[in-house]
Amino acid sequence: IFLLVRDTPQSEGLPTIEHHREDFPKTFEYGENHEKELSARAIFFEHVLNNKLLWTIAIANAFVYFVRYGVLDWAPTYLNEVKQFSFEQSGWAYAFYEFAGIPGTLLCGWLSDKWFNGRRAPVSVGYLLLTLGCVVVDWKNPPGNPNLDIAMLIGIGSFIYGPIMLIG
Repeated sequence: IFLLVRDTPQSEGLPTIEHHREDFPKTFEYGENHEKELSARAIFFEHVLNNKLLWTIAIANAFVYFVRYGVLDWAPTYLNEVKQFSFEQSGWAYAFYEFAGIPGTLLCGWLSDKWFNGRRAPVSVGYLLLTLGCVVVDWKNPPGNPNLDIAMLIGIGSFIYGPIMLIG
């Protein structure tokens, strides 16, 4: 791949794809400055490091992974030691968490496409707020309410994987 794959047609002395196919974007005024080649350093310093939206997404993504890996690594132990679940109960609760991610992710994508016209941020923010709610309820719920604990774990599983797929 390193030897055979090239960056852009222009890097090989060819015309841009838009010129080759005479297929120019209609959403904005197309110009030659859109095809300007930038070095990796220029891209990093001009478009990545100074991009506040990108930093916001990166920080949000870090917190999403804190929750995800926290549940992945600690849910069975937490359920067993703090919530007094049996080994079998914590195994089932953890399995429900994992399986809940499938419909939750599909629903997240569907909502962002159908209700928000492909905008991923509103759905991701909503899902993250629902995840926060489930984490707080599970944390504050005293031992002895296993159905609520399992429901919150299912909620966390449903709501945490959607933003990972959309923004991760």
